[in-house]
Parts: sequence; C-alpha cells; structure tokens
Amino acid sequence: MLDPANLHFQKLQFSDLPLIHQWLNTPSVTEWYSGEPTTLEGINEVYGPYIDGREPNQSFLIMYDTTPIGYIQTYKIRDYPEWYEELQPTEEAAGLDIFIGHADYIHRGLGSFVVKKFMQEIVFSQPEIESCILDVDPNNKVVLRTYQKAGFIYWKTIWDKQSSSEQAAMKITKAEFLALETTGL
Repeated sequence: MLDPANLHFQKLQFSDLPLIHQWLNTPSVTEWYSGEPTTLEGINEVYGPYIDGREPNQSFLIMYDTTPIGYIQTYKIRDYPEWYEELQPTEEAAGLDIFIGHADYIHRGLGSFVVKKFMQEIVFSQPEIESCILDVDPNNKVVLRTYQKAGFIYWKTIWDKQSSSEQAAMKITKAEFLALETTGL
C-alpha cells in the first residue's frame, strides 16, 4: 500500500518537460486532461512560461519519495480574464489542475491526498486566497470522487471553450478546508 506521507512537490523545471511530454501523450492523461497528444515543442511553449515566470502559474511535479508521478499547478483565477469571466467568483480564488502520469501510480488512491496536501502547503498558504475552484468533466466519475474526498463540492456547471463541453465546477473555501483539517476528514 502506498503511504501518502511520502508525497511532496517539486518546482517544475525545464529538464522535466520531456517527462511532461511523455505523460501528456499517454491515453490515461489525454482522455481527461490534455485532450490530444502534443509535441515536445508544444509542451515547451505552454509550460516554459510557467517555469520562467512569464505566466503566473505555480507548477510542480508530484513526487512520491524520489519518483515523479504527476503534475499539479495553481494560479489566481483573476490572472486569467476569460476564465475569471466564466467562473465569476465572488472572492479571491485559486484554480487547480492535476494529473497523475506515472502508470504505476494511477488509480492507487493517492489523488485526494495529493490535492489536500497541495491545498494545505501551496494554495491556502497564500493569505489572499479564499477559495479553490477546479473543473472536471462530469463523466469522469473517478476524478469527481477524488475531488469530493478532498472536500470539494459541486458549485455550478460551466462551458469550457477549450474542450467545447460542459464541465462541473467544484469549489472549496479556505474556511471549509480548515474545518476539514480540524476534524481529520
């Protein structure tokens, strides 16, 4: 059994991009996260600005001990005007995106632990962030359950221009998250 205590986050580096490229071209990731395979050049164009600070994302590898197992990022929704307009949060909100790419760690029960730990250490460590919002394909029952286990609840249905489909926006406030931590859920 995998021990969630072995999870941690490592800032994404340019040297990690070939691994991100590999993961984004696996069926388990393209099905729900990226939508279609991509080139290494395309990965550099998208993720390079996250690494060198041209885009305001905070991007990390998800590590299990010394093994990179996935990718996770957060950002202030306000920094992305189209996304902000679609969601229309009433508070200072962060977004969160995640995928597990390493085949040996998919469907092993770590997802909700990764999300909780990331919210505790990264997202809600920013004093101005009052909530965290993410979106998920409503047909992706496994990921919906993962986010629910991490404390997210359905907030509203939105139209995702990138995937041209309806998505379930899920949300948790900092207060709700802190209450869950206190009760040990």
